[in-house]
Amino acid sequence: MVAQTFTSDKECNGFVGYYPTDNEIIVSFSGTDPFNLKMWIDDLDFFKTDYPLCKDIGCQVHEGFYKTYLSAVDQIRNLTDSYLTQYPTATITCTGHSLGAALASHCAADLYDQFKPSHPDLVFTSPYTFGLPRVGDETYSTWFKSDALPVDSYRVVHRKDPVPQPPLQSMGFHHFPYEIFYVEDYTKYTVCSESGEDPDCSNQYVVNVDVINHLHYLGLDFTTNFLNCEL
Repeated sequence: MVAQTFTSDKECNGFVGYYPTDNEIIVSFSGTDPFNLKMWIDDLDFFKTDYPLCKDIGCQVHEGFYKTYLSAVDQIRNLTDSYLTQYPTATITCTGHSLGAALASHCAADLYDQFKPSHPDLVFTSPYTFGLPRVGDETYSTWFKSDALPVDSYRVVHRKDPVPQPPLQSMGFHHFPYEIFYVEDYTKYTVCSESGEDPDCSNQYVVNVDVINHLHYLGLDFTTNFLNCEL
């Protein structure tokens, strides 16, 4: 795999790379520093802003997540365009964990809007995110499911992970489908309802600050991974 990194002063960090085995361009976003995760959850605000890609229907998104994505959007678009020029038949997918999951959601919709008109044969594969917080309101959720991408999006949630709970529904936020919910053995999972807020999946839990479930996904320990990257 070949890849180039992007970064910003608002913690929009990650890479755009090309994976030749699958002929795929991957845009991947890093998550929140695991050692500051509880503070990040506690400090998360609930401000919304109009979202330009669906402004005609009045949708709104979390202002902080969207502005964080915009802080690196030019880098991300330029790197993606460079790889598309080199590999014009490649597919595109976006992924991320935690804050990176929210940024990946914005990225998937943005890149489709940016590149599909000039690349009519371009194929986007389903974006997978991990521990995604709520990104926008219910109007945005409906738009994201139906119009943002030509494929379904999947957000993986591990048991009582607290990060998918904020920003709260009572504050006007709403998850988009489809949640892939698993408890322990990640070979056993539930594909949750298209409501985005299936009461039998992670939404059954009261918000808590036990971050262990958030830092372990599909057998990967994000704290160990973070330390290895830091070193």
